[in-house]
Amino acid sequence: MNLTTQKLMLLTKFALKAKNQIGAIRVSEIFNDELYAFEMLARASLTNDSELVDLSLKISYEFEIGFSLVNAMKTYIYNVKEFNGNHEFNLKSKTLLIQFSNYLYGIPISGASYRHAVAEFLSNIDNGEKTFFINLARKFYRYWRASNKPILEIHKKMTFKQIDQKKAFNKLWDNIDKEFFSHLEMCVLTHYAESMLDKGLAEKDILISVRIAKIITIELRNDQIITDESYRDAIHRSDLLFQKEELKKLFLIVSREFYHFWIGNITKTLSVA
Repeated sequence: MNLTTQKLMLLTKFALKAKNQIGAIRVSEIFNDELYAFEMLARASLTNDSELVDLSLKISYEFEIGFSLVNAMKTYIYNVKEFNGNHEFNLKSKTLLIQFSNYLYGIPISGASYRHAVAEFLSNIDNGEKTFFINLARKFYRYWRASNKPILEIHKKMTFKQIDQKKAFNKLWDNIDKEFFSHLEMCVLTHYAESMLDKGLAEKDILISVRIAKIITIELRNDQIITDESYRDAIHRSDLLFQKEELKKLFLIVSREFYHFWIGNITKTLSVA
């Protein structure tokens, strides 16, 4: 690793910033031991310190130390935290993902290599953690694959399947107000719209937010089991279809807000039943 003065200053800043979050970091080992460097960057990227997270990604990118993997981990944990407020669940997800990432670092990007890494990791953890980890590994796979796709490949062309999905989405978006929604679905959507009205949001903002909530509602129909996980999966599937930056930002806001209305009404209905 070619260590310039600028890079040394960056590593020093990272070590100082990381001390309170993940403990002391040996700067010399970061540029002498690639696996040690990767683990420290991965751990730092999953902290709640936004400046430290940015530093870890910057170093990971500039030093070419598992940037795609670190970024995938950060994105995955961020999404987990957005839809699951359970501290123990989130902490366990972080811990297992950091441990598992050591088995993913540097391996070929393929389903076979991922399955091998999963099998190898499973053979080295306690039986009580295996079910939790298997669920994590299944969900993290798509983040890992997506983050490792070359940027040029993503923008070069869409596959025929993606084109069909985009066409279907555009048609659904244009005709969403004509879609049929069940009584329960309409109750959730109405409560969500009323909450925005109470906040004093402009009518046009409410209308487009409700349209996004309707898209999420339709996607939720694809899941047979109603859980936090199914909601998160539906959000991930829908998120891929929102490509315009402003609309994507609004989609993420709506998905967080709408969750509380959706889970509240679903839980109430199930308890009555």
